[in-house]
Amino acid sequence: MICAGGFVRWRAPSPLWRLALEDEDLTRFSQPAVLRFAGTGFMEELIAQAQAAEPALDHLVARPETASRPDVGWRAEGAAPGLRLYHPVSDRFYMVAASLVCQGPGQPDATLNPDAGDTLSFVVRRLIYLPPPLRHHPQDAFREMAWVGGKVPGWRSVDGVDVLDAEERHPLFSLPLRPEGQLPGPEDRFIHVGVIPAQNREIYLSSPATLAEETPYPDPRLLELWDRVLTPLERLRALPGEELAPRISALLLLELAAFLYKQLPGYWEQAALLPYWRDVLRQLWPERRAVLTGALPEPAHDLRSILMEGDLEALSRSVLMLGLEQAAAEPPAIPGQHRDLYVARAVYERPASGRPVVSDPTTPFQLAPMEDPHAPPQPFKTLPGLLKLVDAVRKVGQ
Repeated sequence: MICAGGFVRWRAPSPLWRLALEDEDLTRFSQPAVLRFAGTGFMEELIAQAQAAEPALDHLVARPETASRPDVGWRAEGAAPGLRLYHPVSDRFYMVAASLVCQGPGQPDATLNPDAGDTLSFVVRRLIYLPPPLRHHPQDAFREMAWVGGKVPGWRSVDGVDVLDAEERHPLFSLPLRPEGQLPGPEDRFIHVGVIPAQNREIYLSSPATLAEETPYPDPRLLELWDRVLTPLERLRALPGEELAPRISALLLLELAAFLYKQLPGYWEQAALLPYWRDVLRQLWPERRAVLTGALPEPAHDLRSILMEGDLEALSRSVLMLGLEQAAAEPPAIPGQHRDLYVARAVYERPASGRPVVSDPTTPFQLAPMEDPHAPPQPFKTLPGLLKLVDAVRKVGQ
């Protein structure tokens, strides 16, 4: 489906939607998943799942594991901290996986047009601890850094919802979710996957990633609010016809609700939120599963009829003010034990459309050294097995 008005959004890979929608919030539903494979046949294993009658990925979701406690699979209670990606020599391979959808009924897959310059990729970001004077909020303890190659490679500060022109991009490959031999159809689902370069740890650590104490940068929550909610609401005003507007309105209201639920707890109760917004979000939030899967009967809210000039700017200002109030009232967050943290974000780019569509970050992870004492034991390999492993590592590095 070609998305009406450019309403494109990254989601978790669609085989995980049912499980992700059982969570209390929409964090895992809205972020790419990190999949873990044991052995060099990971592509064959993934393709077999994509061609199954009912594709499943829950048994492949990465979990924290060690040599004494190997583990993998979806956690009903949410992602656990301490995820560590091991080097390929330990027979561990990791992939980022996501779906690119339209914010329309049922969230169908977006149709890509390579002739128009459409490209899919993902980027690896390093998380750098922020000292309290640089924070906009107590929870804002880290800043994302982008890896830039070239003659002078290194880490550069970047807004989470943006991507730098010179930032290193890794390819995403599209796999259709349909049984082998079945003809393609307009309702086909896809997953977009790419191999995370876990072997790049030493390269990434070879260049320091620091922020100057006086470096100013915008509130990352406001950038996310405009990118995920307010800018699409501006586009909604220009959407012709009556068919899609109520459903797109409902999806964008849920984006707003998920943002407030995650970033500003208690905001729904604040007087700064206009009564209309507060009431409609309270109505929609319990129905989020039905709205996101297209099972809800025709939504009643067409935001085009109620959005007034200045409403979005007023909402943005009220979010900023509440954030400042919370920052002044709460003690600074203490950084976690893990410092060398990374995330991955999926990226959709079309030159003519301007700003890229960047996904939410994955669960944070560390990159383990080649000789990590906690890594799974390296299995004994014959010469053909060694050659296959070397070939797999080489492909991961490309």
